[in-house]
Amino acid sequence: MTRKHIKEHAARYTKFVEWSDEDQCFVGRCPGLFAGGVHGKDEAKVYQELCEAVEEWIGLLHKDGV
Repeated sequence: MTRKHIKEHAARYTKFVEWSDEDQCFVGRCPGLFAGGVHGKDEAKVYQELCEAVEEWIGLLHKDGV
């Protein structure tokens, strides 16, 4: 699977970035792919890291034949 195909596949997943009062930071998650997420103080950076994490997961799942 090429990088372009991974990005196209990743775009199909819903991604959320929300402020957490409990954690006092933004939390990014992709419930259709993995339970955990990424977090940080900068909303845009959290979204960027979340997109990268989704792409990594898709690449790993494809590599494992899932």
